[in-house]
Parts: sequence; structure tokens; C-alpha cells
Amino acid sequence: TIGYGVVALVAYWGRVPWQQVRIPIVATFIFNFAAVVASLLSLADGDHQPLVYFVLAAAAAFTLVTAYWLRRNLGVPLAEDRRVSSNFRAVILIATIAATFFGVVPLLLARPLASSVGFKTDDLFILRAAAAATLGYAVAGILQLRASEWSAIRLQVIAAMVFNGLSAIAAALYLLSGGRSLVGWVIVVAATIFTVGLASGFGAIRTAGTPD
Repeated sequence: TIGYGVVALVAYWGRVPWQQVRIPIVATFIFNFAAVVASLLSLADGDHQPLVYFVLAAAAAFTLVTAYWLRRNLGVPLAEDRRVSSNFRAVILIATIAATFFGVVPLLLARPLASSVGFKTDDLFILRAAAAATLGYAVAGILQLRASEWSAIRLQVIAAMVFNGLSAIAAALYLLSGGRSLVGWVIVVAATIFTVGLASGFGAIRTAGTPD
């Protein structure tokens, strides 16, 4: 979830206009709405730990707040002449496909997924909550693919870089601590590749004007 926080700080301190923060707000809305679903599914499973109730209340509040601002949709169209290259769009597309899988499947099929890949099944809430966060990136990726201006997707690219970079580190720590699930290796490799690809595109737009 740290990617959401980083983008929030960048948007706040940089006083970025609404159209540049709209995609991250959509991602935040999806994340929190899915977190509500994750909480309700866990409660239905009999998981009544305080964290579940806390996330349910907090996520419901953020869902309403973000929905309010998305409905208002205040702001003027962006005046941007820098376009997103096809190569960079390919990176976003592949990352979006991966985020969609890891956002939907663990959220709706947490128990069979955990059993099949060797994870513990005594705390499925954390798996569902992680899926909820990932689903926000997936929906944001779809919106990024539809956008034509770099400035409209810049903040979300930052979020995705933070998300994938820390995901690679987290998966590596899992493996180093004795984790044996193949998912750990998949995330290490995929998240590292996505981090490098996104960072390369981000650097290109800053130096040459167009990601390549």
C-alpha cells in the first residue's frame, strides 16, 4: 500500500492539478472498495480479529470520500504535448495483466489459492487485503492505457514503481527467510522487471521528453 501513500504526498506537496491526480484517486477508490469486500468475506469466514473491523471502517470511509471527489471531477483539461510511446505502453499493459490476476484471484479465491501455492490458510484476510491494494493498480493501469498524455499517468507510474520495487524486496525477504512457495520467485522476477521497465520509461520522459 506504500505506493498510494507516496503518490498522496507527492500530489499534496506538489499541489498538482486534479487531472494529474485523477487516476491515482480512481486507484484509491478501487483499493478501498475492494478492501471493504475483503473485510466482509473474512467476516463471513469467521475471522473477527480487530484488524478486519478497523480496515472495514477505514476503507468504507475512504471509498465514500474518493467517490465524492471523482463524482465532482473538478479541473480543466490537460495541456500536454508529450505522448506515451508504444514500448512504454507495452510495459504498462503487461504489468496491468499481472496486477489484475493478483488482484482478483486472491480476493475472491483466497482459500483455494493459498492451499494450492503452499501458503497458510489461517489468516486469509491479509491475502485478500493485499489483493485489494493490487486491484487498484490494475484498474489504474487500464486508465493509463487509455490516456494519451504523459502528465495524466505520471503520478500513477510513480506509484507503480514504488509498489513493484517494494514487492520485489518483500518477496526476496520471504525467500531468504525460508519461504518455499513458487509465488515468491514469480513476484521477485516479475516485480523486478516491471520496476526496471517503469523506471526506464520514467527516466526517458524526464530527459528526452518521451518514454522509449
